[in-house]
Amino acid sequence: MKIYVWNSDNTCRVYVTSNVIGYMSGDNGYGYYSEKAPTEIDAVTKVIRKMQSNGDIEPANEMMRRFKKRYQNPSRKITIVDIDDERITFDDESYIEWSHHQDCCEHTYADFSQIEDCVGMKFVTPITFEQADDYGFRFGNGINMVFVPCYSEQNGYYSASVDVEFYDAATEISTSDSFEGELIYEP
Repeated sequence: MKIYVWNSDNTCRVYVTSNVIGYMSGDNGYGYYSEKAPTEIDAVTKVIRKMQSNGDIEPANEMMRRFKKRYQNPSRKITIVDIDDERITFDDESYIEWSHHQDCCEHTYADFSQIEDCVGMKFVTPITFEQADDYGFRFGNGINMVFVPCYSEQNGYYSASVDVEFYDAATEISTSDSFEGELIYEP
């Protein structure tokens, strides 16, 4: 899982992955990297403290405000209101999107058309993601989990992974992960 947060003027971002934590600031180009923190909140706290000590006070305060929303009120109900080829949209303007850098001889995608009947389905945040045994991923909250198949039509040379992002409109925090798609050979 990866978490990315940009401040409102896009001059600073915080990121937390399973291996590193850090931030980049447009003012000084500073990157701070660390060993894996024991928990997500420990990682975020460490980065925000480093931002403050480097003089990035306003971006640090904005990041702190967003993460407080995430941790102080983590559960709320959201409902799927629209599904198209590239996005699942919820009633609070949160969304799930897939992406893949397409090369010339491939077509790799998450097949959201397979779950169009999920419009109206309700979830409690936070939304989690996991690799499915079958190619693709599941998302939900542990109780309601929805399977989204992923495919990669190609000659076997390219990556079959699909990047999936969940943007939480209430906290303004994006989380993302990569999932393997089913390789469909096209000689």
